[in-house]
Amino acid sequence: DLLFEKKQYVYEMILEDVKSKITKGRPVLIGTLDVAASEELSNIFKTNGINHNILNAKNHAQEANIVAQAGKASMVTIATSMAGRGTDIILGGNQDIEIARHMSQGMSKEEAIRTWEEQHQRVVEAGGLHIIGLERNDSRRLDNQLIGRAGRQGDPGSTIFYLSLEDRLLKIFGEPIKMFWRSMNVGTSGV
Repeated sequence: DLLFEKKQYVYEMILEDVKSKITKGRPVLIGTLDVAASEELSNIFKTNGINHNILNAKNHAQEANIVAQAGKASMVTIATSMAGRGTDIILGGNQDIEIARHMSQGMSKEEAIRTWEEQHQRVVEAGGLHIIGLERNDSRRLDNQLIGRAGRQGDPGSTIFYLSLEDRLLKIFGEPIKMFWRSMNVGTSGV
């Protein structure tokens, strides 16, 4: 976990983290606790020219396809309440969907399979799925389910949570952290 004084700094760091990962070809999955946070992050990405998919209560009809393709190279997915969606994230994208797409573009089945295998390998070599948690959930189980999306079945991956003293849980339970923060005279930047 990385802790920052203000939510604004969290969003700035997430933006930089996402830019660095997609430049390397890594897919990024960002878990948010509510629709408002997912839409705020989406607006930041739009302003900064980062293509992304957003999965929240407003577009649940496309849920399975968005999750299935969240492992494609440089794919950025923002998801609210990611736990238990029931669709695996495969590095390189969903094999069946990708093979069908390549075949619809005129490739033979063998060429399509080989192309998907190359896509998969590129994402593996880039470092796999990068998970970003925006805040911690009340339930450790839900945080663990988000974390568990990276590094499945021996695949590489990573996870980081960006926290702010303005987060709901830290407002409730974080007074000792705030007191420590002030006593260290950290100022306005993150730790």
